[in-house]
Amino acid sequence: MAKPSKTTTVKSKQFDFILAITVLIMLALGLVMVLSASSPSALAKTDSSYTYLIRQAQSAGVRFSTYVYTIKGRL
Repeated sequence: MAKPSKTTTVKSKQFDFILAITVLIMLALGLVMVLSASSPSALAKTDSSYTYLIRQAQSAGVRFSTYVYTIKGRL
């Protein structure tokens, strides 16, 4: 039986685009769900049905930027 070699190849750490695209798709779906669920109540409380969507999108943008910064910092 052959012994496994002691040298191992380590993949270079690269930005995972598949994970980033998946996160963006899930963020977009979440924003659509927030819009569809909250637009009647936002319209009743304010003059815009997009109030909660804008707030949620700003928060999602900050979170995604932090994600990208954190991943890039590990490289």
